[in-house]
Amino acid sequence: MNPDEADYFYLPIIRDIEYRIEKEVHNNKSPSVTELTLLEAMEKNSTTMWRRVFNITDKYWNRHFGSDHIIVMPAPVTNLRHESSRRGFFHYMSHLHRPIFLNIEYSESFVVEYPVCATKKNIVMPYPSVDPDIFNGKTVRSKSPAQGRTHLLFYRGGNHGECMAIRGALNSLVRASSFRRNVHRAQGYLSAVFCPVPVGDSPSSKRMYDAMNLGCVPVLLSDDAVWAYSKLTGGTLRPPLFSVRLPQKIVLCTTADLLSCLGVSEGDIHEHPYSNRLPGTGTTVGQIVLEISRDAVAASDSAGYMDQAPTPNTTAVNALVEFLRRIPITDVTALQRGVKTFSSAFRYYQYNSSITHIPISHHMYPDGGAISHMAWRLSKLKRDGIATVGTQCQEERLRKGHEYIGNYPCEVKGNNKKQNKTRNRRHRLQKLRQARIDAE
Repeated sequence: MNPDEADYFYLPIIRDIEYRIEKEVHNNKSPSVTELTLLEAMEKNSTTMWRRVFNITDKYWNRHFGSDHIIVMPAPVTNLRHESSRRGFFHYMSHLHRPIFLNIEYSESFVVEYPVCATKKNIVMPYPSVDPDIFNGKTVRSKSPAQGRTHLLFYRGGNHGECMAIRGALNSLVRASSFRRNVHRAQGYLSAVFCPVPVGDSPSSKRMYDAMNLGCVPVLLSDDAVWAYSKLTGGTLRPPLFSVRLPQKIVLCTTADLLSCLGVSEGDIHEHPYSNRLPGTGTTVGQIVLEISRDAVAASDSAGYMDQAPTPNTTAVNALVEFLRRIPITDVTALQRGVKTFSSAFRYYQYNSSITHIPISHHMYPDGGAISHMAWRLSKLKRDGIATVGTQCQEERLRKGHEYIGNYPCEVKGNNKKQNKTRNRRHRLQKLRQARIDAE
């Protein structure tokens, strides 16, 4: 192969493994020599360490100052320096330099703040699954069609991250339902119509894509999450065709005080995310929320999913549960059809009954939709001009007036200061997002 003819150069650093070896084995969180070499090249435009450490020419890096070099970032909350306990934009900021970053996560606020870097230069990839039974179809075949999806929703996850109340509320809902306590997670996904995806250590999670693989409609309960390959991140996919997005706080609310709990008025109900439409009837999220709030639904829940209302002797249905129940069957069918159609876009391997082990361990290279979408994005970057986009990203990085977003505040009842901060930030994000949509 002739490197002079190459469009891109992949840097084969196994960054997450290096980090874990340094941290777990050597109790060292400092960057590795490889990472220091990359940081020097990116931030100081110096390739002295590059030539010494890698023992290769810097000719091709210097050709476009690294704009045609690809770095894979396999974890959402670590970067080339490994600072711990930092959230928000912090771990994305190094991605504003010239190399192309393949990353499994960005936040929506980061994407609208740095649209060139986040959607034209870099690529948001889906979280990978290494379970061979996902690719050979065994997991899906383990449940007969006659059994059907007998539960409204399923969730199982640890109470971690900065929004533990949301995860705790979801776990409480499932414990109150008729699910067996020891049901396997995959069987839970296969038995439910909807699978909530809450915010955790970071806005998105692997659960988004696991649910798709097992035919369960993802319900995004994370105000700052984005999907891989979506239009918002520079791709072609439209998430409303295969998922539902709701305000993350809805799981903390009951039907008795829904609007006040969400902190919205009827006038706000037409803004994002309430303006999102369901794919069958075109009904908006806001229309269903208003319908619930006006009906003041009382407890009549025969399948669990109860939540205590503020008054001692009454119960009200959890607002998330009631919302999902009220989604018209036409929309449920359309969403399930969308999951079946678009789940292949997030798989790294095509269905293959001969796969019995972790594919990459048997030198089976990815051939699924995730790779096709990545190739399309790289082809588009080539058409747009690799060096040109790299320069535009640098102009964006150096532009004054950015709002650096640190920790995304979680909304907790009674914490007015946090609620106001979150509400003000959401309004600003809505304006940025709408401005970008209008520009397109």
